[in-house]
Amino acid sequence: APGKSESGKSWRDPSDLFSNLYDAALQFQRDAATTSPNAPAQSLSKETRAKIAANAQLLRQFAALLASQVRAQANPSTQGSVGWIVAGLHRSLEARGPSRYLAANVKTDTTSRAGSLHPGESLEARVKERPADQDANVCKIGAPSGTGSSISFATGSETLSHTDFTLPGPFPIAWTRTYRSSLGAFDDGVLGARWITPYTTRLDVRGEGLRYHGADGRSHDYPLPKVGQFHEDRIEDLTLV
Repeated sequence: APGKSESGKSWRDPSDLFSNLYDAALQFQRDAATTSPNAPAQSLSKETRAKIAANAQLLRQFAALLASQVRAQANPSTQGSVGWIVAGLHRSLEARGPSRYLAANVKTDTTSRAGSLHPGESLEARVKERPADQDANVCKIGAPSGTGSSISFATGSETLSHTDFTLPGPFPIAWTRTYRSSLGAFDDGVLGARWITPYTTRLDVRGEGLRYHGADGRSHDYPLPKVGQFHEDRIEDLTLV
């Protein structure tokens, strides 16, 4: 009968009762699917159905590709994958070794403490320290690296800065050069012997390496990077490519 489902449930008969709301919703969906299973497909044009079929095929192919890519994430030999990261973390944990455990008795009325003693030898003063090879980066250590007269504590080099001229304006320019007594590579410098500015810094090839002469007059030795590789000095904030 019109308005009556195959299971005997009538949506227009107020005397009919459903066991619960979910039963009614489920019955309605079954009736709709049974009454017109092909109605949406019949209302679409041939071109639209062809596009839907093509997209469905692409989605099936993408599903297979996605599954393979997800499985590939578990491969520890693939750099950047989840398995590769987990393997790296596992190696780091193994390198740390087992943690040290301390035995202690737990007391109910007081705070329990656990400690360990590390017996060792007494510390003695050293008569001679290892000689310094390089002056520190003054702007980073935050502690004086030389005397008030700019004599380095590490190497004994003298450093001083001199401003030749300044140009006022919205963007003032100050031409300042720096002298360093140990800057022998600039004995024939255009600004005078052992004077340097940020515009006259340079790299010298020394055997299989490089020597960089910075704007503060300090010199740094670096390995010569190979083609396609680089060397990074994070302390001096310098990268050689």
